[in-house]
Amino acid sequence: MQEAEAEGFDWRAELAADNHVTVRHGAHIFELSAPEAMRAGLALMAASVIANSKQQPPVGTPIENCHFPVTAWSTGRSVANGEPVLLLTIPGGQVVVYQLTGLSAEAAGQALVAEAKAGRRPSGQRPN
Repeated sequence: MQEAEAEGFDWRAELAADNHVTVRHGAHIFELSAPEAMRAGLALMAASVIANSKQQPPVGTPIENCHFPVTAWSTGRSVANGEPVLLLTIPGGQVVVYQLTGLSAEAAGQALVAEAKAGRRPSGQRPN
């Protein structure tokens, strides 16, 4: 959080009792259940991605989720437990890190390859 605080970012999320999250913004304090915090975080991340895109819906459009275009990706291993990680950069520059098990990483990689091959079209053809 130090980097964000240095930039004047004064939002902070903290674990709270009973499967809740406390969100602080200045003097404002919000108590959210874990599912509410997840939905709010996803909506905020989606809104940020859409705000950083060229094609935007009209102002005031409710945003709950979106397809997150990946602008860069990399792989590695968790320092904590050695499991594979997938790092995805989304518009706005945020890097989201997903940790997988070895088996799930292998299965996901194979599934992505199959989807990529299935989606290939001859040059000049467009989807319906």
